[in-house]
Amino acid sequence: MLQQEVKELAVSQQKLLIVSAQHSDTTNAPLCAHDHCCDYRSLQVLCNRVLLSGLAIGTLCGIGFFVAEDWLISLFTKADVTIDILHNNLWSLLCVVQPLNSLVFVYDGLLYASQSFAFTRNVMLVGFCLVFCPMITVAQYTVKALWGVWAAKAALNLCRLLGGMYRIHIWWFQTAESLSNGTV
Repeated sequence: MLQQEVKELAVSQQKLLIVSAQHSDTTNAPLCAHDHCCDYRSLQVLCNRVLLSGLAIGTLCGIGFFVAEDWLISLFTKADVTIDILHNNLWSLLCVVQPLNSLVFVYDGLLYASQSFAFTRNVMLVGFCLVFCPMITVAQYTVKALWGVWAAKAALNLCRLLGGMYRIHIWWFQTAESLSNGTV
């Protein structure tokens, strides 16, 4: 069922892009031939469902990682030094950021479906230069621990999440609403 909804979302977004490209004559133009399935409100509901599903899966993964910590670590290493590093707050950080990561990946998919490639590139570039690089530099000279690298990566993903939220929920849905109302 969710797979079908995701397919419908992709098709609806593509149709919205076609309509927006032809918006010179969009007074009362539907977003697709079937108004009931492809209007911007349906897209909004579907996007929210996909995001909630991603958040739920990320949260479950984070909880699963936390519960199965020793077993999962043993799958990857037997070295006591590495195990000690992972048990020293690093694993907790990795568990906590799973919901954030899952939302980032869902937003990546929504951004790609809306063909926001240049926007995605710009968010990644800004996040890398203004968030990740300064944090990794501070971690290198002050923290000197692996969790500093993962904290910098989590901060970069937070930047990506905020960018995706802006592009999808503010810019994209407002554009879709304007097109559907014929105000553009």
